Amino acid sequence: MTIDKNDPRLTAFALDELPREETAELQAALKNDPALQAEVDAIRAVADKLKTTLAEEPLPKAVTELVATLEKAGEQPNTFTLKKRIFTMKSITKIAVAATILLAIGGVFAWTLSSDAFTSVALAQVAKNLNQAQTISLKKTVYQGEELRSEQTISLLNADRMRVESEGSIGIFDWAQGKMLSLAPQHKQAIAVTLKDAKKSGPQRNWLAELKKIVGSEKAREIGTETFENRPCKGWQVTNSMGVTTVWADEKTAEIVRVEIKAGIVRTVLSNFKFNPKLDESQFSLKMPDGYEMVVDTSFAPKDTSEDDVVLLLRAWAGGNGDVFPDSLTDGVDWFKAAARYDWSKEKKDENTLNKKISMAFFQIYAKQNWVYRGKGVKLGTPDRAIFWYKPKGSKNYRVIYADLSVKEVAPDELKGFPEAGEN
Repeated sequence: MTIDKNDPRLTAFALDELPREETAELQAALKNDPALQAEVDAIRAVADKLKTTLAEEPLPKAVTELVATLEKAGEQPNTFTLKKRIFTMKSITKIAVAATILLAIGGVFAWTLSSDAFTSVALAQVAKNLNQAQTISLKKTVYQGEELRSEQTISLLNADRMRVESEGSIGIFDWAQGKMLSLAPQHKQAIAVTLKDAKKSGPQRNWLAELKKIVGSEKAREIGTETFENRPCKGWQVTNSMGVTTVWADEKTAEIVRVEIKAGIVRTVLSNFKFNPKLDESQFSLKMPDGYEMVVDTSFAPKDTSEDDVVLLLRAWAGGNGDVFPDSLTDGVDWFKAAARYDWSKEKKDENTLNKKISMAFFQIYAKQNWVYRGKGVKLGTPDRAIFWYKPKGSKNYRVIYADLSVKEVAPDELKGFPEAGEN
């Protein structure tokens, strides 16, 4: 049996995905061809590194390690087929990375929990101080249960511009222009996303404006005092359908010291607030720095997003997860694993189109908060099993996506029999 080094069965064999009837034949061929065996060993080494990195490292570091692994493998001499495979994997990685940028952007959208008017006199003073701030810097920490999921340093300039720094990545946002730039300094790579008609888009979020809204509402209740960062603080709490928001402000200065947002098992903490710090405007530039490579440059308008994008995301996520839907739609590491395993050729679309559709799917999930996900552990194709539903603006009914990826319109009273456990 003669096997060419370009034969796709080598990859399938290396990843234990070759049909049983072909495995024995291929094993025999490998015994007599050291070059083929070396090719299989190289593929396995890359796959093992990907699995280990994505399973063990925090998301930003996992991305860095993933890119480094692919680049190193692609540079190996005399491995044409491996280079070809790695090039294909890089395309998949771009889709995963582009979506992860939207996951990061999701943090921008997701922590806005209240926008009611202020009525408490003390809380009104907190709001006044916040409204007068032209620049703000803070730290954002996200926990899932007791597990630390991410840490970010955030700077806000003149309401519309934001810079987010985390391990291995920098995100720069300009809400007025609807532009976002993500940088991976270690590898000199950039990803750009343009949100068209951003000012007209309801889901578009302005961090500083939203921060001014969540500090309290007419339903805010006082919860006593505590000390944070060596400052005696007074607290208020708001509970609504999105979760519980707690605001702590300095008793003397009425400056916000800490904001805690809890939604299910996810807890977000905003701390280390600095008001009106001097910020370097060049750090908010959307121009790609010299020496960087633009690996993804995509744009879309919110009006162009569709339900089909979310269906694609669910199909790819389940397809790369053993045909089982994920526990959560907010786990970036899990998405990376699934995206790297999914056979994107099934979609019969070019890379740019897939990038855009996956990006739009994540945008919809994080920009629109009136959705429910109940797909944890559900098998792809399960009949009559609702996994995702939402209420379109202006509609009395809900749109429901089922495990077989069919979509139906459902009246509110029909939701009563739907699964209760899961993630909102």
